[in-house]
Amino acid sequence: MRRFVLVSCLPLLALAAPAVAQPVDPLFEEEFVEQDGGSALADALPHQFEIEEAGDRLGRSVGAIMDVPVGDVVRSIDPGAAVPPDATLGEVAGRGDPEYRGHVEDQLGAMSLKLADAMRLLRARAPAIERSLRDLTRNLEMALPE
Repeated sequence: MRRFVLVSCLPLLALAAPAVAQPVDPLFEEEFVEQDGGSALADALPHQFEIEEAGDRLGRSVGAIMDVPVGDVVRSIDPGAAVPPDATLGEVAGRGDPEYRGHVEDQLGAMSLKLADAMRLLRARAPAIERSLRDLTRNLEMALPE
């Protein structure tokens, strides 16, 4: 199951890779500067409760998708498949595991909680990250000729 979750994330990582290679926006420094002792970076990040809520919505969406009947589709692709015509995606994907839906829901719940916790930590460290980025930018400007 972990392998399935990891493999399903690979396309997202592939889509994100070009974003890392993009040149830095010249307004970056102006956008992420401390304002009134706060952190613009931390303010730009979603709150951990928003992530948990998005995880709940994702869980409900996946639950609804698992209820979609796909038996006829599977049988049209593989006429010899032993799949009832009214089989749902959850039944086909679970391959007879009665706990499959619960496992998927547990995985999604754990993922959203871990992501919310990571976001909380990132928000707490945002001012230090901003200072480091400003220092790095200043050092690169001094080290590299224009």
